[in-house]
Amino acid sequence: MKNMKIIIATTLLAGLTFAGAAQAQRILVSPGDSIEVAASRVMMPSGGLGSVVVSQCDGCKVHQLSLTTESGLFIGKQPVTPQEFQAAVNARPDRLAIVFYRFDDSVVTRIKLEE
Repeated sequence: MKNMKIIIATTLLAGLTFAGAAQAQRILVSPGDSIEVAASRVMMPSGGLGSVVVSQCDGCKVHQLSLTTESGLFIGKQPVTPQEFQAAVNARPDRLAIVFYRFDDSVVTRIKLEE
């Protein structure tokens, strides 16, 4: 009987160890990414929809993304129109902009300007 308890305890311990190792092997996959830049480095389309060009510096990789009707534009937490967004960029081109986009189709999900 004592040996049976030891075998059961060992089996349970091995099972828990395996379960913990399996959990440690999980890989988180993010469906998108973001780019932090000065607002002046975000070139918006003139009509409000279309291509957005983002580059962190002269000579840095250029990201060409798509602005769609699903894309959100924000100043802080406040949603704004493309015209309000561009006016805010023009007023303070040095403010931080964060461009969030999807990997699979390079569509901008939102662009946020710091207040």
